[in-house]
Amino acid sequence: MGRRHEPQPALGRVVRQLRKERDLKQYEVAQAADVDPSVISHLELGHSNPAWGTMKRVAAALGVTIAEIAARADAVEHERG
Repeated sequence: MGRRHEPQPALGRVVRQLRKERDLKQYEVAQAADVDPSVISHLELGHSNPAWGTMKRVAAALGVTIAEIAARADAVEHERG
């Protein structure tokens, strides 16, 4: 199975929620995750499907695990039906 290329809007919404809960700016998360700020912007807007390594660093920058992000994203998807 190849890499999924379609965006993951629920994932982006969760990353944005977590960032705002922590009162962080996009550039602060990007710096902590060692990615370009545009990566965080595109992720939050649901315009990208980040690589596993990128998501691990973003999760760490937000102080959560990928599992926590995934669980919240799954809940968001189920809310929207």
